Amino acid sequence: MTTRERLRVLSDDTSGADGAGDSGAVPTPPKPVVRARKPGVAGQRRLVVDKSRQTPGPTRLRAVEIAKMVGGLIGALLIPAAVFVVADEAFESRFFLVREVEVTGLKQVDRLAVERAAGLEHPRSVLTLRAEEMRASIETLPWVKSAAVDVSLHGRVAIAVQEAELAGVVSAGELYLMDSGGDPIRRWTPADGLAGPLFVGFDKQSEGGTRIDRAAWLRARKVLLAFEGSELGKRFKVAEVQAATGNSFRLLLSTGTEVRLRDDRLPERLARLTEAFAQLDARHETPDYLMLDGDSLQQVVFRARQVASIETPVTEKN
Repeated sequence: MTTRERLRVLSDDTSGADGAGDSGAVPTPPKPVVRARKPGVAGQRRLVVDKSRQTPGPTRLRAVEIAKMVGGLIGALLIPAAVFVVADEAFESRFFLVREVEVTGLKQVDRLAVERAAGLEHPRSVLTLRAEEMRASIETLPWVKSAAVDVSLHGRVAIAVQEAELAGVVSAGELYLMDSGGDPIRRWTPADGLAGPLFVGFDKQSEGGTRIDRAAWLRARKVLLAFEGSELGKRFKVAEVQAATGNSFRLLLSTGTEVRLRDDRLPERLARLTEAFAQLDARHETPDYLMLDGDSLQQVVFRARQVASIETPVTEKN
């Protein structure tokens, strides 16, 4: 076969292949090439797939996920650090320093003691103050019954103190200053003097030692206030209140007279007591004691310093 004939045959093969492509036939995919895993060993074969026809793997998606994780970790570390820096700058900023402290309601308590109890003896930021903790600390001071604290971000702290009201001095093993609610304020000192009456006999024994009988003391104070609010209270000053038997109490007046009263029907008893003093005044007599703590109000038992005869219902007792 000549060279020209060979070229014609090749041309016919090429055109036939093109015709087959135009006919719409689906080309058969290439078969995988089978190679021996180890030359010379029969039965150990593997498939070698053409990599040019594989789908791209998840390498890029994995890289994105790792980048997100790293970014999240960095953010978790940087955000708290930034918050700490900002908070530290705020605490140290002069803008939030306490500039004004107002304390009201003080009579017995020293202002500096209140400021020390509130933690304000040194410059502080209002951001570090806790109003509830300051209030509780101030209320531990003697004479302080209650306190209220208001802290403003503008650097102002307002403290309102309610002091205990002195109602007298009570003897219960030791001497204590008592407030009007029946609670001890603190131990009595000679510097306190005796501005109010002395309450004697209101201590009771308990497992913890000697304690103040608060219930009996409150009843005695009730009798004292009733006496001081009557006409007799304008005339006589009570120097001492003693616990007697049951619900009876002795009032020792500044004149030296002892008045015994019971804590029931007080308006009637005091009215009757006023009449008895009027009868004794008419006789120019000063009684050593007057007893009006019985069930009957018709008789007042008394003993005069100078013996005298007084008509009933005032009865002298020798």
